[in-house]
Amino acid sequence: MMHDILEQALERRTWEVVALCEEKNDETYKSLVAVLKKLRNHVPLELIDELNSIEDLFVQKNTDVVIMAHQMGINDYRNFINKFKNYCS
Repeated sequence: MMHDILEQALERRTWEVVALCEEKNDETYKSLVAVLKKLRNHVPLELIDELNSIEDLFVQKNTDVVIMAHQMGINDYRNFINKFKNYCS
């Protein structure tokens, strides 16, 4: 039960970190959208879906990287605590 509560808290915090990082990258995202908007005027209609997928990939990549980095930080902390406990024993 305690494990489930901890996992839920970590999951919630992970998504908080994702939201913070998205907020921090807002200007970069706006720049990407502006470039894509310019390109839409010059790209043939049959390639618009591919152009739209670039935006989706950008967002997904950023989300994946943040989640992985956050999980690695949690794992590093857990490993540090375990090593510290073993060292002190």
